Amino acid sequence: MNIRKACINDFTQINELFWQSDLYHYDNEPYIYEKTKEGHRSEEYFKSLIEDEKSLFIVSEIDNKVIGFLLAYEEEKGHLPFHKKRRYLVLDNIVVNEEHQKNGYGQKLLDYLLEYSKENKYSDILLNVYCFNEKAIKLYEKYGFKKLTQDMILKL
Repeated sequence: MNIRKACINDFTQINELFWQSDLYHYDNEPYIYEKTKEGHRSEEYFKSLIEDEKSLFIVSEIDNKVIGFLLAYEEEKGHLPFHKKRRYLVLDNIVVNEEHQKNGYGQKLLDYLLEYSKENKYSDILLNVYCFNEKAIKLYEKYGFKKLTQDMILKL
């Protein structure tokens, strides 16, 4: 398996992975997500993610086929006097093709993210994960991620 930066030629394969993730979210939280017939992210949107200098967009591939990706972006906090100044990464999305899950590929993407974060002197990594995504939660807990906040919803 090879990990490298995403490029525009990966658009079709990554869009399919986004769609797998979208369908998983729809199946588990249809109140929030719509079911679509295909991936719906535009090539322009994809290009903006690749070109964003404050983001990390990497893919994992086997035999030149993209089997997963990780997308993270930089944020800063500490503009108010009572907040400590921090420059951190937000893990926006990590997806491994359903056919390749449970083989450690998600861990390899997270390992890359951790190394990148340390090399670039980020203070921490934040992420948001739905309660239904138990596999992801177990993986994040294995890496030492802890609950910081809790989102709540009141469906009306």
